[in-house]
Amino acid sequence: MRCVFRLLPGIDRYVERIALWQADSFTDAIAIAEPDAENRAGREGLEYLGFADAFRTHQMHHDHPDHGDEVFSLLRDSGLTPERYVQSFFTAGGAGPLSDPERAGDGWYTVRRIVLWAERESYEERITLWRSRSAAQAVHDSEVESRQYAVELVGDGVDLGLAQCHYLGQHRPSHGDEIFAYARSSSLEPPEYLDAFFDTGDERADDLGAD
Repeated sequence: MRCVFRLLPGIDRYVERIALWQADSFTDAIAIAEPDAENRAGREGLEYLGFADAFRTHQMHHDHPDHGDEVFSLLRDSGLTPERYVQSFFTAGGAGPLSDPERAGDGWYTVRRIVLWAERESYEERITLWRSRSAAQAVHDSEVESRQYAVELVGDGVDLGLAQCHYLGQHRPSHGDEIFAYARSSSLEPPEYLDAFFDTGDERADDLGAD
């Protein structure tokens, strides 16, 4: 589940956080995630802007995601060129992780990558989980997996080369744990910010590779 926050008071900086929840349905997952997000906002001095996206981790049916698992995916239709798409949605505003993956060592990481599906005029945002010695190793493993996914497992896809890494720590994530957190600066007001980055109207609820 992805939730979005703004720093207080009135700082032009926004945070997206993705957490893992075990639930029987999207509705149940949202019912669990939103109170948690509101509590986090109160503890950390943030303004909770709302739930943005949900993804069912169809690759696994166990409590703990494991090395190499896909933990988040979102499809969005767009006629933008790959360079412009990545810049518009993922690198604008100096986007960066809330953790410090480059200084972290052995542990669990997540890496966000983008796959272009040219025939569908769609881009897929994917986040995968890695047990690695370093951020560089996690990024390398994610690139190998992403290229295999795009070309061999689904077909006609192209990995765009973007790799945004987040360090989780020593313990494998479970129910309620944060699995990805990124921040960016923006002068947009919250409604316009959400529309620009998370609710353009071109997002798809379906995901490639679902059962």
